[in-house]
Amino acid sequence: MRLEALINKNYDLLTANDREIANIIFREKKAVREMNSTQLSAFLNISRTTLVRFMKKLGIGTFAEFRLLLEEEQESRNIMSFVMKDVLDHYHAVIDELKKHDYSQVCRMIAGADTIYLYGSGNEQKAVAEEFKRIFLIFGKYCVDLFDFGEVEFARERFKENDLFVAISLSGESREAIRVMRCVQGAEIQTLSLTRWANNSLARMCQENLYVGTRTVYQTERESYEMVAAFYILLDILTVRYLEYTEPAEADTAAGNGTVRSGGRIEELLNSRYDSFSENEKYICHYLTGHYRDCAFHTIGEFAEKCSVSQTMLVRFAKKLGMSGYGELKARLKIDLEENPVSSKGLMKKVTQSYYKMMDDLVKRDMTGIFKNLEQAERVFIYGSGSSQTRAASEMKRIFLPVKEMVHIHGHDMCRALQKTAGGKDLVILISLSGESQAVVELGRALRTNHVPAVSITRLKNNTLASLCSENLYINSIQMPVEYDVEYEIATPYFILIEFLYLSYRNYLSQK
Repeated sequence: MRLEALINKNYDLLTANDREIANIIFREKKAVREMNSTQLSAFLNISRTTLVRFMKKLGIGTFAEFRLLLEEEQESRNIMSFVMKDVLDHYHAVIDELKKHDYSQVCRMIAGADTIYLYGSGNEQKAVAEEFKRIFLIFGKYCVDLFDFGEVEFARERFKENDLFVAISLSGESREAIRVMRCVQGAEIQTLSLTRWANNSLARMCQENLYVGTRTVYQTERESYEMVAAFYILLDILTVRYLEYTEPAEADTAAGNGTVRSGGRIEELLNSRYDSFSENEKYICHYLTGHYRDCAFHTIGEFAEKCSVSQTMLVRFAKKLGMSGYGELKARLKIDLEENPVSSKGLMKKVTQSYYKMMDDLVKRDMTGIFKNLEQAERVFIYGSGSSQTRAASEMKRIFLPVKEMVHIHGHDMCRALQKTAGGKDLVILISLSGESQAVVELGRALRTNHVPAVSITRLKNNTLASLCSENLYINSIQMPVEYDVEYEIATPYFILIEFLYLSYRNYLSQK
């Protein structure tokens, strides 16, 4: 078995230090091949005993065997496939680990901060900072992202005791991140780090720390990928804990007239019948999915008025679903809402279960058609219809760069430019939450008219955009309970989907 395969197989047995040793060995493989055990120990700044323990965790008995693994097929084109079950198991382990953490002190710092300053040490870290800002701006917190050391120096003059500075770094050891934190430490401000592992310089310089155990998977010694969707999972879990921290216990009521999704059998029924609906029936379907509670607790006359359709049309719609009429639809919705309440009680479970369900669906999904379009496309364009979708599109461009160059298009004014630019030999990926926003639907129609292949990524199947695209992918997302009074929907499933899509596509290419 190749060294890359041994690392992947035994990854969960390795400590943070072990994983750093593996990263150095792969990065300096040419030099390491020329070293004996004493020289390698010195090069890695570890004892020979630590090196032996590291090898034993990988199932390597002697240093000679280790050298043999390093030397075999140096220029081999044999590429391993990523084992997608292992990838999903890693997500499960990350979620379970992050749920155990005590977030109360971090939540206290966020809740009490007048201003939250955010710094990311690299492209990916800046993307995480951007998502942190998006989430907490929605919750009413004033968030400012700082690009580099110069901006931190300027902002430092405005730091106050109740403010919070959040530093995001993978290793926690980058020279620039340490320099930034030294600048921050000289001011009266609370500090929080988000890093990959606990034992790092940046974490030691901050008052509070959050850790995410990312994982690097290898196909060859030159081709690896670090799974960073775990950072977005951390933000989701922190969000739920923050809402629990800031909301009084008495807010746990299922009251309200807000938009509550059924999450049960009615939603599945709407998805299964959607393609058979007329345009008017699709309109009722779209309105209903945002107003389940109104339908369940209002008369047919009241709901017809809210929906702007006739009572007769509502009755016909219910019968199209196989029910006797509006009364049965109303009764079944009540049952669904009672069985699947999206309230603050059990919100963490609902959020994490939405991850698991999407992962299970992804494993079952045949993506060959999407991968063929992606491989054959001369150019690939990505468009996101909202703030979180734009972030997901930007992340997709970054992740896919080693295997496919993509152009990220954002802003409604760019839709018309994309319609003129994209042709039949290109591929357009459209990311939208509902699949119903006017701009993205018009773009989807124009692409279909011009015979441009398109892939949609949306929340659920019953949407107009999905019906306009040749290939579709779906995420499972959770809206915040109505008692929190915020229009926020968990967006992390986008990032998990994109990471999963990338690794699966690499497998597709390696098996050709």
